[in-house]
Amino acid sequence: MAAIYNLFIINKSGGLIFYKDYGSAGRMDTNDSLRLASLWHSMHAISQQLSPTIGCFGIELLQADNFDLHCFQSLTGLQRCNGGGNGGSGAAAIVLARQRVLCKRRRDTRALSYHA
Repeated sequence: MAAIYNLFIINKSGGLIFYKDYGSAGRMDTNDSLRLASLWHSMHAISQQLSPTIGCFGIELLQADNFDLHCFQSLTGLQRCNGGGNGGSGAAAIVLARQRVLCKRRRDTRALSYHA
């Protein structure tokens, strides 16, 4: 199972709220983590607007040669991004898949309460 290298929590305006580095290789300084969070927020927002599918929630997975970056956006606009090792069965993918299930349940519950 692949490890989680880092965790970013980004607010809905693109500011970095929390950053934690769990890996020893490739540590980022504060400015790099702020730049990466801002860049990711911009790409995520642009992808929502340019997507040809209705109801797109932006980029959920960015795969590179050495890592995977998984992103989950909550209903409040907070983005939680986990960077981890390659592989779809990685720890970051499992954590975010569980969050998606919980969020989907909340969305379904809210949709039912609005239509009642």
